[in-house]
Amino acid sequence: MGRAIDDIVAMSARLPRGNDAYWQLILEADREGAWSIASIAARCDAGINRSTIRDFVRRLELGGVAVRVGEDVPGQAAFHGGTPRITYRLVKHPAETPRFDRQGVPLGEPTHVTLWRSMRMAKRFSIAELGEAAGVKPEAVRRYVAMLASVGIVAKVGGSPEYQLRYDIGPKAPKVLRARQLIFDPNARVVIGTPLLAEVAR
Repeated sequence: MGRAIDDIVAMSARLPRGNDAYWQLILEADREGAWSIASIAARCDAGINRSTIRDFVRRLELGGVAVRVGEDVPGQAAFHGGTPRITYRLVKHPAETPRFDRQGVPLGEPTHVTLWRSMRMAKRFSIAELGEAAGVKPEAVRRYVAMLASVGIVAKVGGSPEYQLRYDIGPKAPKVLRARQLIFDPNARVVIGTPLLAEVAR
């Protein structure tokens, strides 16, 4: 039997997982001093895949955002031939998550960021108009708008093909999470939506 959770669901400040979450944790850690991949993983929720953090940090290093500052052998590992872990510091501190490919080349702006900025400027738009303004293919526009509509951020205008921005959550673009009908608001750091949870049998 399912149970719907309505309205805005407050979640852990570490959500969503992924590069955006890692970047915020790295910014926090860097304010305290040098950090390592292991120390960032320790700040994450249990079950996080450390290899994804390693890949992100590697891209930051290749992109000139982070630099190696030393090595550290944690705890008793030093007495047993432990492998030193590399420590890093940031040399750049952009508010938005840096995006690089595997060679450290900067990537373009994410589609959802471009669409959200265009929505905030237009206030009222059709799929075709939004796609043209943002330079995004109609199918991608339709998927993103449909997800925002499912949680009430945008809504259809009567029987017309237009949508209206009903809830401007702020400058940071809402992100679609993998769970069904979930939108993450990076401004308030909450999840918006109506996820369906399975009730645990007793």
